[in-house]
Amino acid sequence: MRVFMTGATGFIGGNLVRALLDRGHAVKCLVRNGSNRKNIEGLDVEVVTGDLRDDGLELRKAFEGFEALFHVAAVYSF
Repeated sequence: MRVFMTGATGFIGGNLVRALLDRGHAVKCLVRNGSNRKNIEGLDVEVVTGDLRDDGLELRKAFEGFEALFHVAAVYSF
């Protein structure tokens, strides 16, 4: 299955990416410019740079051809 996801660079997202890849799914990740990509480094994923808050991001086009969407992105602070 082809999966699109947000939040892949975070703790939960990085683990979800690994679980999806282990199950044979193709994963495309929406990653904000400047995000620390350590959690997905070296993984066989397609990365598209963008931000959900960006009005210019053509999400409809980005989602085309995908069978599932995992939205695990969050903005938080301590």
